[in-house]
Amino acid sequence: MDQNTPLSMDWWMHELYRCIKSFIHNPTEDMQNRLTSLLGEYRSFHDARANQIIHDEHEHVMDYR
Repeated sequence: MDQNTPLSMDWWMHELYRCIKSFIHNPTEDMQNRLTSLLGEYRSFHDARANQIIHDEHEHVMDYR
């Protein structure tokens, strides 16, 4: 995955749902590795997002964490 690509929570939800659905229907080792990798990437995204300082009050209010 490109580190410069801005990702949103909607993208992560869609991608994780899609990967989990594929794994349930086709539980191969490749799909398990892809899911594990994706979960690790999401954890990094979540940790980076949690450490972000929000300077705009409106953005802080609209952030549904």
